[in-house]
Amino acid sequence: FCQLRAAQGVLARCGPMLQSVDSFSASCASRRSGRRVVPVS
Repeated sequence: FCQLRAAQGVLARCGPMLQSVDSFSASCASRRSGRRVVPVS
């Protein structure tokens, strides 16, 4: 699943920065769009 893969990649890099499921969904959408995951505070 995209969410699982995105979650693994995000946790491996950002870990504590992105823990919410929304972040995983956002990262999944970002990867589909071809953009990198950019945490917005």
